[in-house]
Amino acid sequence: MSDLDIYLSPTLVIDSDSRIIQKKVNDLINGSADMTESAVRLFYFVRDDIKYNPYDIPRDIEGYKASYTMQKGFGFCVTKAILLAALGRAAKIPTRLGFANLINHHPPQKLLKVMKTNIFYYHGFCEFYIDEKWIAATPAFDKEMCEKTGLKTVEFDGKTPAILHKTDLQGRPSIDYLKYYEPSHDLPFEEIKKKWEEVYGYMEL
Repeated sequence: MSDLDIYLSPTLVIDSDSRIIQKKVNDLINGSADMTESAVRLFYFVRDDIKYNPYDIPRDIEGYKASYTMQKGFGFCVTKAILLAALGRAAKIPTRLGFANLINHHPPQKLLKVMKTNIFYYHGFCEFYIDEKWIAATPAFDKEMCEKTGLKTVEFDGKTPAILHKTDLQGRPSIDYLKYYEPSHDLPFEEIKKKWEEVYGYMEL
């Protein structure tokens, strides 16, 4: 088994072998020139076609399945990252999940009221293995949401890391990364759930 095989294999939530994921990948990468172009196409689909919704946090692991997020058409950073990972693996691109703690300097007031902090623990993103290196791809915020809130969109070229911007379109502080966790081939659900319950308690969104 290759060291990369684990990043090509389906899991319970990264269900890259599901019919809906396989069909979407076939549609998206049809005619793609190479792995880089395929990854870019997958990124923009998840970024913009799957709308960002931070008020829909699944309580159980079944709610994190990539196929479920695909059917819903919306998700938050973690579920969108899982979907992108599933699409990547279905396209034969080694893909893993990344997580980080970050400060959002201008979170939605409704969300801030519930979380009681602007520190987001276990923000989720993706990493593709292309041309012998891991490249971060963060599909969380869709273009429409960014335009409405004055945020810079995250662009991905398949060659350089795509992470959330430090400033918004007005030059104000936006996102600061505090800590990166070790990347994972699968969702560390219990670890994340424990941290969220410790920090945020039971969030009634």
